[in-house]
Amino acid sequence: MKNNPQEWIKYHQSLEEAIRSLGINPCEEIIKRLQQFPAYYRIGDFGCAKAKIMEVFGDRVFSCDYIAINSKVTACDMKSVPVQDRYLDIIVFSLSIMNKNWPDYILEARRCLVTNGTLLIAVTTKSLTER
Repeated sequence: MKNNPQEWIKYHQSLEEAIRSLGINPCEEIIKRLQQFPAYYRIGDFGCAKAKIMEVFGDRVFSCDYIAINSKVTACDMKSVPVQDRYLDIIVFSLSIMNKNWPDYILEARRCLVTNGTLLIAVTTKSLTER
């Protein structure tokens, strides 16, 4: 995808179509959840796609994805996120743990989360049975 960003765009277009078929938008549900936390909490949106969480919560969100959709999103592999240890209060994976190396992503989230931080993960039940 890095060599051809059009693939990233196509991938996310097909993902949006799939989300519409779910009858529930995980990102919208996560945003509702995040609104219940204190306004000073720092949020990490790992695999942010179009950075919808940042649109709602602004600069307190660190958004990253394999391809950066804009200058506010950090392009990186989620197994190596450029955030200091124990910096984020909440980390979100919204339909973004799909690669076979997903355990590496969870380990990296653990490194980035404050002690007793919150990890929010949205995956489809189908993806759980396909592993």
